[in-house]
Amino acid sequence: MAMVRRPDLFKWGINYVGVTDMKVHQDTQPAQLYGNFAELAKRLNGDQKADGAMFADQSPARHVNRIKAPVFHVYGGEDRNVDFANGKAIRSAFDRAGKPMSGCSSPTRRTAIDRTPTCSTCTSVSMPS
Repeated sequence: MAMVRRPDLFKWGINYVGVTDMKVHQDTQPAQLYGNFAELAKRLNGDQKADGAMFADQSPARHVNRIKAPVFHVYGGEDRNVDFANGKAIRSAFDRAGKPMSGCSSPTRRTAIDRTPTCSTCTSVSMPS
């Protein structure tokens, strides 16, 4: 959100498995969907129906037009905390805004970067669409 709120401060940014849309996060994050944690999460983070304006305000994917610097995005399809859907949401937002983006994504890893020195999935078009 810092790149949205203060775009003048950044020459570039890294979005490492970030929550890009609070509604998408609440809809896809397992801990927020099941069990006792779901109610706790709603008390801590708000509820997308009751707090829709706050969710929109705190979702970078809804404010991509304010981001001025290039951003490198990293997502993994097996991430248990931030669902791959957040990567899709930010990719879609950048596409709608006509902004280029680059990143790493892997649908079969928790994050797209592993212990190897290079990430073979890193390209300017590898983000999920």
